[in-house]
Amino acid sequence: MTQSDPSGVPETSRSGWSGHWAVGGLVVGCVATVLWCGLLMTLGGWAVGIIEF
Repeated sequence: MTQSDPSGVPETSRSGWSGHWAVGGLVVGCVATVLWCGLLMTLGGWAVGIIEF
């Protein structure tokens, strides 16, 4: 049992890390998309304001 435990621990930690990175990637992607949309909306608003004036 002592020999199987060390080999099993790294596998669980790896799967945990891969899941953590997957969730982190999704969060970063969502945040980047929201920021990009906000930037486009802001630039669009400025362009419309400049054209109107």
